[in-house]
Amino acid sequence: MKGLVRKYYLFDGDKRIGGGVYLWKSCADAEAVYTPAWQAYIAERYGAPPDIRYFETAVIVDNDSDKILADAA
Repeated sequence: MKGLVRKYYLFDGDKRIGGGVYLWKSCADAEAVYTPAWQAYIAERYGAPPDIRYFETAVIVDNDSDKILADAA
């Protein structure tokens, strides 16, 4: 997906809920994926509409590359 840097899939087995954290290069890149058609597909497939929230990423600490990126995304 254009602009997608990284994603983490999350799952709580006790509560039977899942989700993900996606790091995008820009909000516009994310919005190009999370269209009304995509949201309808997710709602039909999983029985509930997605709960999409946007956050600013001021700093990324990447221990694998030994880098700290300010104003990273």
